[in-house]
Amino acid sequence: MELVVHKNTLDKHNIKYLAACRKQKLLDLTEPAHFDLYRLHHGLVSKEECTPKFMLWLIKHSNSVDLLPLFIALRGEDGVPEEVKMDAARKSQWGEVLDILHNPSKEIISAQLETAGEYIVRLKNPTQDQWCVALAHAHLEYPNLIAKCPNPTIKMQKIHIRNHGWYGLNYIDKPSEAVKLETAKHDGIHALVSPKMQNPSEQVLLTAISATYGITELKCFLHYIPHPNHKIMCAIRHQISMNKKIRAKWAAETKPARPLTQEKQLELARQAVFDPMAAAEIGKNAKSTQEQLEQLEALRLQMVANMLGTDLAH
Repeated sequence: MELVVHKNTLDKHNIKYLAACRKQKLLDLTEPAHFDLYRLHHGLVSKEECTPKFMLWLIKHSNSVDLLPLFIALRGEDGVPEEVKMDAARKSQWGEVLDILHNPSKEIISAQLETAGEYIVRLKNPTQDQWCVALAHAHLEYPNLIAKCPNPTIKMQKIHIRNHGWYGLNYIDKPSEAVKLETAKHDGIHALVSPKMQNPSEQVLLTAISATYGITELKCFLHYIPHPNHKIMCAIRHQISMNKKIRAKWAAETKPARPLTQEKQLELARQAVFDPMAAAEIGKNAKSTQEQLEQLEALRLQMVANMLGTDLAH
């Protein structure tokens, strides 16, 4: 059984919440393309209707990974335009499009690597350019991707560091001075915690210090650089002075936040109770906005109390 919403009587979050509570599927007619998605999933779209414009429209408003096999079933892989496959690849977060397509073009592969760089290990004979794209866009859950790259170049290692920082350095075998400098430039003195940063050169230390922002206490620098020489100490004091000036300038330019209007407070209070029906009832019966706010807060506290098994409302 499906919950059909004919008009926008509640906001979309509340509609989905009610559908989930009732354990019903949701056919939300207020959602763009939802009706066309329903027809496509139920085999009610013909091959003639499945035009490039139709496919692009649905991909724009939905999960493209679920739709691409349906398009291929209707039109065949060669019948699905390249631009549709490209849009699908850009919206696919884990490389699923390359599992669906049998003959993806180089452009599709690159587009997919831009959203799921770690997928490159499943490609046959990837090029150096593809490795560069993959290392630049691998999810943070894959800091070891560089270790799976055969003979990574210095350029590849630097790209990897820009994506994963000092933690990614741990997966580079015998990093060069250039790669250590790139790490120091990326993470400041925090890069020095990496085991691959043991016995850093003076240039690495100076680069790390100059790339450290926000820290204004000497002891924080000394925690990472416990025995600085005179040149390193002068660089630390200079950076502390610069950080203090930047912080003072930021504090002077920062404007105080505008107080929330009663309408905005009311909107947030309604969301906080997670009960659109009760919130609507309060809005119907309350005599003023302030009274609504007070009743909504009391309801929120009561809901928290019910979850904790205590009485917070009084």
